[in-house]
Amino acid sequence: MAIFKGKTETGFAYSVDTDCLDDFYLLEDIGRAQHNDMMALSSVLSRMLGEEQKKALLKHCEDEHGRAKTSRVGDEVAAIFKATREERKAKNS
Repeated sequence: MAIFKGKTETGFAYSVDTDCLDDFYLLEDIGRAQHNDMMALSSVLSRMLGEEQKKALLKHCEDEHGRAKTSRVGDEVAAIFKATREERKAKNS
């Protein structure tokens, strides 16, 4: 198990078990989310971050009305996934 720690451009600090990226169920959830199944995004968050970090990310993405905008959450997940994938690729080079 390799843990990757990082911080998004908006300041959300996270840690991800890079082994979770090699999970077919995560791949399925990402595919469904990319095809506008927004409920799949919740599963992606749980699989990548776990429940505690998922809650923290949603709180981080809240606007002044207490709403976690789907687009902002999606952008954060994409940034985390990209950074984690690049780190994993660098280690395998």
